[in-house]
Formats: sequence, C-alpha cells, structure tokens
Amino acid sequence: ETFQIQLSLADEGLTSVNLGASGGSLFATATVVIIDDDDVIIGWEQNLTSVSESQSPLELCVRVMNIDDEVAFPEGFEVSLAANTIRGTAADPSDYTALQADNDVFLDIIDDDIRRTCIEIQIIDDDVPEGVEFFSIAVVPDPFIDFPENIRLDPNVAFVEILDNDSPRIGFNQTEYTALESDRVATVYVSV
Repeated sequence: ETFQIQLSLADEGLTSVNLGASGGSLFATATVVIIDDDDVIIGWEQNLTSVSESQSPLELCVRVMNIDDEVAFPEGFEVSLAANTIRGTAADPSDYTALQADNDVFLDIIDDDIRRTCIEIQIIDDDVPEGVEFFSIAVVPDPFIDFPENIRLDPNVAFVEILDNDSPRIGFNQTEYTALESDRVATVYVSV
C-alpha cells in the first residue's frame, strides 16, 4: 500500500519559505510505502472445548485466524503442523484416545486451498462416575518441514473438558433383609 504526502503552506503570504529545494536534497512531496509485515496467525478455533463423554468423536480445528477468505496467501505458502495430546486429569485410553507420538497427526494449510483443517479425538463413554476431567492438545511446527518465519501459533494449545455423564449410584446390596424382632437391630447394606 502506498500514499503520498504533499507539503503546503497554511499561510500563502510566507514568501521566504521554499517547499522542497532545487538541489534535490529536500522534496515537497514524499511517497510512503507500507510493507505488510504482520504475522500470519494460525491457531485452534476454540481454546476451551467442553464435551460430554457420549459425544464422540470430538472434532478440533486449526485455522488461519487473521487472513479472511478474500485475501490471497503469498505464492507457495505452506505450513505443516503436528498435533500432540497432553495428558491432564483425563487418562488415555480410559477417557480418550491420545494421538500417538510415533504416528503424528499433521495438519496442512496450503495456499488459498486450505485455510482450516481438523482432527478427531475419540472420547470414551464409560460407566464410571468421575466428575469433569481434562486433557489438552498442542499444535507445533512439523519438525520435518521448514517453518515460515512470519507464522505465529496462537492459541497453540486447546483444552478439552470431558463432562461426565455418569451419575453416582447408590443402592441397597439386596432387595430384601430379614431380622428377628428380638435383635432390636437390623443390618442393611448400602453401596455407593
């Protein structure tokens, strides 16, 4: 983007002031060129996602955040990212299926064709009451491809809350208990 600035005198009666100079060292007009040096920001669409145990698979998406669909990427633009799950209070494989370190999931953003890419994480629906648990997933540069200097990952970590759909169970251990009247006490077992 370019624009020009033109010097002018607010008071035209100032005849002793010359705008610009005849020797080429001072100018009455200047051109300003703005070079776009903004980073391309790529990140998770949501940095906190809540999901019920029964909602599997969970889809998480990475997208180009600050370049809208009508702006073209520089020719040859390519970014390859690796995604890795990070254990929190939720555990692999009892609560979710982690991405395997030896089998990286690669997310590619290429030219104008792909501005958004997604992965799926399997959430395990168990019968164990366990409350809210979490894990996170990070996106990092693909170690096998040069990472462009003008790319910034933000947010590069997404947190996932797994909402438990199992209510604690409480009940008697059997359907009938008997006691003698003379014992004055009956023992009844309740389990949680």
